[in-house]
Amino acid sequence: PLITMGMGCGTACDTQYLFSCDVLGTHAGHYPRHAKRYADFLTLEAELQEKRISAFRAFGRDVAGGTYPEAKHQVDMDDAAYDRFLTLAQSL
Repeated sequence: PLITMGMGCGTACDTQYLFSCDVLGTHAGHYPRHAKRYADFLTLEAELQEKRISAFRAFGRDVAGGTYPEAKHQVDMDDAAYDRFLTLAQSL
């Protein structure tokens, strides 16, 4: 049998098709009449971008102000392990 796929042609087809950008609502432009937005990812992505910028600015302030890294963010290596590392690295 022949299977038909439709986009904007009603219920006469066997399957329905929409672009993911229309389903997810990822753009601010025109949405065709046949498209249905099931989510507003455009707004969510804008909010996430604001949070990204805010987080990187906070990181930059902490680094510039000397509050990052703290001791709890550092990984220490005992002297014997460091000496073994140096010996191995120099042998390469």
